Amino acid sequence: MTKQASHLTPVIRQHAEAERRWFFGGGLHLWKVATAETGGAFSLFEDLLTKGKTTPLHQHAETDEVLYLVDGELLLSVNGEEHRLTTGGVAVIPRGTPHALLVTSDTARLLCLGTSSSTEAFFRAASDAVGSDDAAGPVDFGRVRAAAIETGGMDMLGPPPFAKP
Repeated sequence: MTKQASHLTPVIRQHAEAERRWFFGGGLHLWKVATAETGGAFSLFEDLLTKGKTTPLHQHAETDEVLYLVDGELLLSVNGEEHRLTTGGVAVIPRGTPHALLVTSDTARLLCLGTSSSTEAFFRAASDAVGSDDAAGPVDFGRVRAAAIETGGMDMLGPPPFAKP
């Protein structure tokens, strides 16, 4: 069997070198690797979140998504079933799968790996560059929805499916 050579250049990036973007759905994204750096294979960002941050029920038509929880606790809704994810836990969400998350710990650090450039395009269109790890901005779901329509990187299916406390 012939081995296929990679045409990529290695990416070595320290925490302080990550591109910082405030996501209009809430949370600070630290971009570790962009799809342009992986030949379109994947992108990777760290999401810094606070308690109560939730997402609408949504799906990604072209992207498989891997969520690795570095620290904290989340409640995930995947295909209508709720799952608790704690520090060190992982969730693999295949493309087209309805899902949402809710941060239940005071803070959470989540690594998000997406397998297409359309998801990266969505997250970039729905965020603004910021200068530090403690930067925050307004939550604006109108801009999130507009970015989803513009890029096709996310389909919003409905409100967060979690019961109100």
